[in-house]
Amino acid sequence: MYPAYPAYPAYPAYPAYPVYPVYPVYPVYPVYPVYPVYPVYPVYPVSNSQELESELAELSKINACTARNIARKRRFKLARDLAGVEKRIGRKLRPDELMKTVDNWHRTSPPHLDSEKTRDDYRAAFLAELGKVRVPTGESEALKIALARISAAPLPELPGIADAPESCRTLVALHRELARQSANGTYFLSCRDAAKAHASLNKDSANQINRALDRLGAIKLVRLGSARPVETHLNFVIFCRLNSALRISD
Repeated sequence: MYPAYPAYPAYPAYPAYPVYPVYPVYPVYPVYPVYPVYPVYPVYPVSNSQELESELAELSKINACTARNIARKRRFKLARDLAGVEKRIGRKLRPDELMKTVDNWHRTSPPHLDSEKTRDDYRAAFLAELGKVRVPTGESEALKIALARISAAPLPELPGIADAPESCRTLVALHRELARQSANGTYFLSCRDAAKAHASLNKDSANQINRALDRLGAIKLVRLGSARPVETHLNFVIFCRLNSALRISD
């Protein structure tokens, strides 16, 4: 007989690991788009609203047609006047204010309007022309005031360019004065008008300096208009915004 082998010792029983609960799978909720925050226009007092309404009615009357074949000219003048009103009050006119004004204009001009066109035709033409206005009524006065102030105020220094030429600094001063007169900080300036800032400038050199100032961050060219023929020359249209570091207090 074979000898009996000793029994192997019993290994300890390892504790059973706890059974962890199964957590529920939460549904994936859709990501909703972030809607833009629309500007809240100020609510004007009743008296101001009445004054504005009276002004718009007066403008529609002043620009009414008094002869044949001048509807387009008078309508665009009304658009420029309304753009000037918007700039002064610091907000866009509401659609109902625009429609009421152009309807008043249409109501006082029938004897001299094209009988084949309806009121809606004139409405559409007016709204299209309103979007084409580049120089609101009163803009030329703002330029005259800005040019007059340049000689009385100290010329600004360009950050990082201590030896900037006088012509460049004078043009910056013109931008500064126009920015001070703008309700929202954006203003219109053609290169031909910019050249009036200094005797050594012309429209081409003013255009060069404006682009250089944009590159240096002194101004921001918000929108460049296309070159237009003006007396066989090119005149660049610019909407600008001045760097806040170059502003001065009133």
